[in-house]
Amino acid sequence: MAQDMTTFAKLSAKLYLNVKVRSFAAEHAQAAFLWVLAITYAVDRKSDGYVEDFAMRTFLGGTDDDITALQEAGFIDPVDGGWMIHDFLKSQISSGEQDDLRAKRAAAGRKGGRKSGESRATQANTKQNEAETLTNEAKPKQERSKTEASAQANTKQNEAETDIETDIPPYSPPTGTGSDDSHNPDDPADDGFDAAWDAYPKHTGSKTKTRRVWQRTLADTDAGRLRASVDAYAAHTAANRDDARWTPTMANWLERGQWRDWQPKPKDVALPSDYWFANHFDARLLDAGIDYLTVMRLHPDVNQRIRDGDDWQTAADTVIGQTLNNAIQTREEHA
Repeated sequence: MAQDMTTFAKLSAKLYLNVKVRSFAAEHAQAAFLWVLAITYAVDRKSDGYVEDFAMRTFLGGTDDDITALQEAGFIDPVDGGWMIHDFLKSQISSGEQDDLRAKRAAAGRKGGRKSGESRATQANTKQNEAETLTNEAKPKQERSKTEASAQANTKQNEAETDIETDIPPYSPPTGTGSDDSHNPDDPADDGFDAAWDAYPKHTGSKTKTRRVWQRTLADTDAGRLRASVDAYAAHTAANRDDARWTPTMANWLERGQWRDWQPKPKDVALPSDYWFANHFDARLLDAGIDYLTVMRLHPDVNQRIRDGDDWQTAADTVIGQTLNNAIQTREEHA
């Protein structure tokens, strides 16, 4: 029996280049594997990305630490009774589409069976026509023409049918788009938190804790740009109310770095690919002894310099130089 391709989950062949996945797997290897297993489970069960908490912990072997790590990184979202794989339906086919595909393939199989039977009938008709042709040599020319035309019609009736192909898109995991992070050490006394709290679309969780997370986040950007992310995300949520149930608390949204995805970015600036970074930036720092996670976290700095006007290589050289100088100073201070 032919394999039913709808039972296969799809992962992008470029997954190994995804910065977020690589960084996460470097720190939480077991949790990363659990995420892959959860994708296959959801496809097999036709759950549209939903994984019961019982299944996550028993069938898939997830621990509390694994599940917490996946949630905090934004790979899964908590729902009643279990977990929802983030952006699952943007890449895997839904349960309804699986049923449609299965029906199409079943119909194609039935047509293939008819084709096989018709092919055997065609062979028998051909032999019969050859025999009739031999016996018709003595018949008048007009009668022989009728017999030949009948044989040709029987052959054309059994033309081959085209196989049905369905393109199932690869899974692309959830990923940030890079950030325009700019460090501003001179934040004003009013850090803008209260106004941002009011603007954020969900007011659950501790406001005191959220304020602390907001202030820590300001080490990576300034209050104005962070507030712009809040406003952009709030506008998106208001326009897509079906997604409102998946809105994280503001503290989680900040801690996971999801605010970076809503930073205003110029659309006319081309940024380096993960492949370019791996060959022209990552390798140089890794060879110099800089740890992997630190290297990954420097990508946004390179992107920001490119947006500010540097070419790719100049931006990379500048960030590499600063990083190596800082590393040397740190070693000298601890010597």
